[in-house]
Amino acid sequence: RKLELFSLAHRVTEERPGDAISWMVVAYYYLAIRKYDMARRYFQRATSMNNRLVSAWIGYGHCFASQDESDQAMAAYRTASRLFPGSHLPLIYIGMEFGRQMSFAHARTRFQLANELCGGDDGIALHQLGVIEYQQGNFSTARDLMVSAKLSNHKKQLSLEPSSA
Repeated sequence: RKLELFSLAHRVTEERPGDAISWMVVAYYYLAIRKYDMARRYFQRATSMNNRLVSAWIGYGHCFASQDESDQAMAAYRTASRLFPGSHLPLIYIGMEFGRQMSFAHARTRFQLANELCGGDDGIALHQLGVIEYQQGNFSTARDLMVSAKLSNHKKQLSLEPSSA
């Protein structure tokens, strides 16, 4: 898969060198192979070409998070959240960073907000809430949240399957 991503990145930068998305693809390739400095360089390039490219800001945050640079990761995720206020994903990543910092109350708040944005039934948010509860020793609540997350994901999977009419 990495070779496919490399080939795609090479092709799009040749075809569209002035497009921020081309450089974001290159950045995601470097993120996938864990060359974080190179990935950051290309995410920086993509976001400077188009500072409203939410997926580039999220990837930029992932680079920083992968290198335990939480402040910079949070800044990138917050930028993504400001640019796309209806998306739950930046909130999930902000919550995960708070969780890594052992700031469980802040993490819980972000995961709850993300879950509310998705109608109260988001498997990712429920799972992350379960992780926070587990880390705090609330094993029964953690189990319930994990079960809810699994059921939520199962319902979504069923809704995506073609009906047999």
